Amino acid sequence: MTTPQGKVRGRPPKNKICTWCAESRQPLKYILPTQHGKKEFCSETCLSEFRKAYNKGACSQCDNVIRGSPVRFEQPDSRHKDFCSTSCLNKFQKDSNVDQKRVNVNGDKSPVGTTTTPPSPCPSTPTLGPLVQPTFSFDWESYLKETTSIAAPPDYFKQHLVPPNNEFKIGMKLEALDPRNLTSTCIASVVGVLGPRLRLRLDGSDNKNDFWRLVDSNEIHPIGHCEKNGGMLQPPLGFRMNASSWP
Repeated sequence: MTTPQGKVRGRPPKNKICTWCAESRQPLKYILPTQHGKKEFCSETCLSEFRKAYNKGACSQCDNVIRGSPVRFEQPDSRHKDFCSTSCLNKFQKDSNVDQKRVNVNGDKSPVGTTTTPPSPCPSTPTLGPLVQPTFSFDWESYLKETTSIAAPPDYFKQHLVPPNNEFKIGMKLEALDPRNLTSTCIASVVGVLGPRLRLRLDGSDNKNDFWRLVDSNEIHPIGHCEKNGGMLQPPLGFRMNASSWP
């Protein structure tokens, strides 16, 4: 039925219940497939906690996590099945029409006709399927509003449509501004090449201080550039002579 304004009347959609925290949320964005269907969660935290508990054992009837002492169903071949409740066990017996004994693992009070056995050292573990990523697209407008952020305008980006050619080779020397102190010019070596980028290492330092520059960066120059422009080239780290005597 529609109203004069064209809106559809009726009950609003019911919120789904998170499998782990049991809170009512809409929508549930995280899904985990299992042997008996899929489980839905309101957050990645709930999904992670469920997986931890699920790996320890799940109810053989409803496939839910067993919280507390499981009700165990023994079979003649020494195998057993665990259930989250007596009702699930009864339903399983009714569906399978098998007459077996049921026991409570931790010695809690069991229904009439049951016995208590110690927990099995090797309980069967259900096999989990692959984690399914949330089926929703990222909304930049909503994200910026939620984080009270501002997007960088497109005309602020000055990259070339076609990146410049990179003809540098590993081992070549050059002069580069120290990334930790841009007022200092140091000797650097090319230790890596990736597309239009150079991986540089200041002479005397180790790979923990490597940094990247584009081939057209104004922070790298050929050898002799510093001297020609009246600057002072800093000696390599560990150089013991006075910097003023450095050629």
